[in-house]
Amino acid sequence: MIYNAGRRQVNQGGSCLGAIQAKRLKALNWWVRARIREQEEVNGYGVEWTIAACQEAMLLMDIERTTRERSSSATMPEKFNPDHFTAGILQFQTYLQSFLGVEGTRLDYVTRGNGGDPGPNYSTRTEQTVWKASLEGPHYEIDCSDVWTKLKAWTLETAGWEWIRDFDVSKDGRGA
Repeated sequence: MIYNAGRRQVNQGGSCLGAIQAKRLKALNWWVRARIREQEEVNGYGVEWTIAACQEAMLLMDIERTTRERSSSATMPEKFNPDHFTAGILQFQTYLQSFLGVEGTRLDYVTRGNGGDPGPNYSTRTEQTVWKASLEGPHYEIDCSDVWTKLKAWTLETAGWEWIRDFDVSKDGRGA
């Protein structure tokens, strides 16, 4: 949208934006969405759009884009094997970490545990994002369905399918 506005003539609602200004606007948009995703106030005290915040947002935005490109090349682990249950679950969790959900959070947030939130002592920003992601709403439902699709493909035609087949109608990746 930013680039399209820059391509239109001024008398047709366009503007004269250079590449740097357009990237900064995209970074601002990403930064605001990240604050909302992390359930932080955008208009609150202590939250300012500074040069450092802009640079960090541009860096994280590029990392997120790279992660999205990488996720398209992720390979599913070998089919579920009940004899190697723990190893299989860990492999599947790692596989989910290669994908981003609708709001840009790693998809493994859907399958995170109910307890164990480290609170303010997160080891990384990514871990904080995974733990703060909401487990309700339309974005969650889409991500939960996406996890279900991946889980179904991983367990179909194995003994694991029998354990989760009841969730096929609801497509509840978290419940399964």
